[in-house]
Amino acid sequence: MKNYLGFVLLAGFVVTTSAWQHLDEQRRQDASIFRARQILTESFVKLDLENILAQNAEYLERLDAGYDSDNKRFFIEQPIIGSIYDDAGILILISYPRPDEAEICIYAPEHLAWQWLRSRVRRYGSCINAPMLFEPMLQPDDLLLYSLPEQNCPYTKKL
Repeated sequence: MKNYLGFVLLAGFVVTTSAWQHLDEQRRQDASIFRARQILTESFVKLDLENILAQNAEYLERLDAGYDSDNKRFFIEQPIIGSIYDDAGILILISYPRPDEAEICIYAPEHLAWQWLRSRVRRYGSCINAPMLFEPMLQPDDLLLYSLPEQNCPYTKKL
C-alpha cells in the first residue's frame, strides 16, 4: 500500500510540475505578444493618418519613406528604441487600394513574437475610421506543417 501511495504521489507531482511549466511558458509567451502589440500600436498611433490619407509627399518624405514601384506601396523602417538587437526595426507598409483609403501594415521583427498589425484607414465625412487587427505571422515551426516529407521529393540523393 505504501508503494502504491508513493507512486500516486510521484505521478501527481510530475503531472502538477508539467502543468505548472506549461502555464509558465504560456504566460511568458502572452507577455511577449502583449509587448509586441504594444510596440505596434505605439508605432501606429505616431502616424498622422490625415497626411497619409491625403498622400502628402512632404509628410512621407519626413518619415523617410521609400516607394516600391513593383508592389505600388510606400515602406518605412523605424528602429526600436532601446532594443538590444542592432538590426531590430519596425517595417511599415502603406498602400492606397482606393481613393480616400489607405491600407497600413506594420510588421514586428522576429524577436518580438512575430506579430503584425493591419489597418484599413478610411475617411467617412469629417471622421477617419481606422480599425486595427493583430495577426500572428507564420513562424518557422508552423512552416514545417506545409513541407513535404523527404521520401516524396522528386530527386534522389547520390552517395
